[in-house]
Amino acid sequence: YKASYSGDVNYEASVESACEPLTVNKYDSLVRTEIHQGTDHTTDIRSTSVNVGLSVHDHAYVTVDGEFPAAPLPSGDVIFQIFDGSSCAAPALTSFGGISWDQTGTLASGEALTALVTPLGNTSFSIKAKYAGDDNFRAATDSECETLTVNKYDPSILTKVKVRDLAEVTGAGPAPTGDVEFTTYSDEACKTYVNGPITVGLASGTAELAVDTVLGPTTDWVSYKAEYTGDANYNPVIHDCEVVKFDLYTPTP
Repeated sequence: YKASYSGDVNYEASVESACEPLTVNKYDSLVRTEIHQGTDHTTDIRSTSVNVGLSVHDHAYVTVDGEFPAAPLPSGDVIFQIFDGSSCAAPALTSFGGISWDQTGTLASGEALTALVTPLGNTSFSIKAKYAGDDNFRAATDSECETLTVNKYDPSILTKVKVRDLAEVTGAGPAPTGDVEFTTYSDEACKTYVNGPITVGLASGTAELAVDTVLGPTTDWVSYKAEYTGDANYNPVIHDCEVVKFDLYTPTP
């Protein structure tokens, strides 16, 4: 600035004042990032190990010395980069978890987010971000490298044996027709009812129960009773109780 006085009836005009300079500096900025789960924006899970299937996003905060200024807040863009492994070592990936990278997030109230990404299992990845600056804040160098390891689940395995009853109806005359009714029991004597009777029509003298019976560690016995209901040429007949015993064996290493 400089100023001059034009004078009045009592005072002569003055020469211009000395030039008054003022320099307005931009703030130095700092970019900090966190990895959050799903739509949560508070819990930082970076440098941890999680199981596959977790959706995550990166969250950047642009501040002055770690604190948000009173005013103005930083604006502009944050550029996020993602890398294989845990060291943010180049080259950056162009796609990850089914979405495209590099990603640019526009600051709102000093914060910017990436899209949600669901990494595959047995993956270690790392993210860093940089701030491009605006009229009031200088650009920030890359944020600290943040890492996340995604593990596969350890499964358990359970085996079951499934059996089903089958009836074959024969006779001295024409081929038998009609139905067979199957009833299933959970003991060795066809007494403890489980299911049925289920009616199955004969096809070429054969009827097969379509419902599987699961034999497993809690089932020692299963038994069936099949009744042929007869047709115009054959009388009804009931088969004796059929019994299946299920034993568990310890395999030899």
